[in-house]
Amino acid sequence: MTEEVQITIGCPYCNAIYTIKSPAYEGMITCPAGSCSGQWHEGKFTFSTYQVLSRDKRGLGRDQPVIWNIRTKALKDQKEKLLTLRTHNRDLQLKKGDIITLSNKKKSQGIFKKNWTGEWHQEPSVLVNNTLNAGWRL
Repeated sequence: MTEEVQITIGCPYCNAIYTIKSPAYEGMITCPAGSCSGQWHEGKFTFSTYQVLSRDKRGLGRDQPVIWNIRTKALKDQKEKLLTLRTHNRDLQLKKGDIITLSNKKKSQGIFKKNWTGEWHQEPSVLVNNTLNAGWRL
């Protein structure tokens, strides 16, 4: 029997942040917020949870994005991974040892009528710092 873990996740569509009990540190989930139902994406997104081993950020100017280089360890399989995030959100807070969850939304095609391509965006849309219990849109 697998043990369930408590993870805080952010929906990349409606920006709702909520805590779930999951048997895994990554996977696909449907947003429990009512605002996502009936949309083309059906509120489905993927999430992955990591521990921050080190991080550095660089800003190229006021109108340019901040680039975060984050060395992480996946909580699922303990493998190290280097994440590079670009964001205009300058309020993001990360430090060594923090547990973070990244949410990725569906890729779509079409402008007026969106259809799922069957793929997921490579860059996450929401980062939640489980240690600080805070989330940011990227």
